Order: sequence, then structure tokens, then C-alpha cells
Amino acid sequence: MLHKRNTDEEANWRDQKAKLRRAFPRLRVRDLKFDFDRRNEMLEKLAIKLGKTTPELVTVLEKT
Repeated sequence: MLHKRNTDEEANWRDQKAKLRRAFPRLRVRDLKFDFDRRNEMLEKLAIKLGKTTPELVTVLEKT
């Protein structure tokens, strides 16, 4: 079941990543590299780059 969860998360992230790149063109592919074990770190870095707080970024992700 773990493999299924990861596959679903990867598909969801691909969709969100595409929407984020359209909304924030300054994001690069390397900014959006997703590591399941380091999700919080990635979100913090993205938030800083976008001038948002982590909770604000999470809200953006939930809307995409």
C-alpha cells in the first residue's frame, strides 16, 4: 500500500508543480524537486523564494 500512496502523491505533486510554475514563473524545476522525506524543508524554501509564509504557501497549494 505504501507504493500506491507514493504513486498518488507523485501524481498529485506533478499537477501542483505545473500549476505553481504557471502562477509563479520565477520557479525553476530544481525549486520544485519533491523529496517525500524532506517535504517541510522544500515548502520552507519555496515560501522564502516566493515571499510567503509556509502556511500561506500551503494555502496556495491547497487551492491549486
